[in-house]
Amino acid sequence: EESGIQVGSEKIRDHLLKTGFKVLGEQVFFPSSKVKEAISAPPDTIELWDRNGKVEIWGKGQAKTLAGIGVTNLKYQEPETDEIVPYNLENFRKCILLGNSLEQYEIISTPGILQEESEVPNDMLQFAEMLAYTKKPLMLLVSDEKFTSKILDIYSAILQEVQIQSVCLYVNPISPMKIPKETVIRIEAALENDIPLVYSAYSMMGATSPIRPEAAFVMHLAELLAGLTIIQTLKPGHPVALGMLPARFDMQAMVGFYDYTSFQINLGCLEVMEHLGIPHAGTSGSVNDGGWI
Repeated sequence: EESGIQVGSEKIRDHLLKTGFKVLGEQVFFPSSKVKEAISAPPDTIELWDRNGKVEIWGKGQAKTLAGIGVTNLKYQEPETDEIVPYNLENFRKCILLGNSLEQYEIISTPGILQEESEVPNDMLQFAEMLAYTKKPLMLLVSDEKFTSKILDIYSAILQEVQIQSVCLYVNPISPMKIPKETVIRIEAALENDIPLVYSAYSMMGATSPIRPEAAFVMHLAELLAGLTIIQTLKPGHPVALGMLPARFDMQAMVGFYDYTSFQINLGCLEVMEHLGIPHAGTSGSVNDGGWI
């Protein structure tokens, strides 16, 4: 209510202003009453079906669901030689097939971002390859937001034929406390096509979020509740899972890494989501029954 969060879409800011939110420039302030309404709005479980008719459910009272093996790899390490190469279509297919063959993975997430030029936009090519090489449910990462609607429109046309939901969309805010226009575009496409959302806050503690884990946790929770409130204001009852990706940042080596505090923050997020009755999307192994990792 006091600090607000930056929202990069003028269209969404105007909508929020008309529905009772305070807006100053790009900063949107969230009345506690709106946040409470949003917490109670989404379903407490999410169902995704594979193309063999098997359903995976994550949320309250369900067994944990495992998703892999992505999501944002730009390079691939050849297992035979350890050579690091740019992520190409052959690597992408290998990873999809690997995830498909591993029974522990119930959902296949986008395993990397293609780094080669193609006549077909890479995001659309990746989606087609995932459909072709696995029958498991899909968690999509769309790197270029302008293709999100096209991809989900194609999927919606398929969905009308098979009458099952087998895709969810993975999106992130940007720490600290910003929901960029690109993320809003992806969210709007998911809402328009009735695609469940996985909304996960990522930061590097000591760089883009406070270095103390308890402070980073509070900031991430504010980002998640702000995103949830916007989603439920735009479309009440839309299915969404919330989670955190808290990494540390080594200023000397200039690399991010996970440590025990990442695990602790994820466990804290899990407990909050269980209390609120919202499906949890966890990392670092922090998943109880009903969670997703």
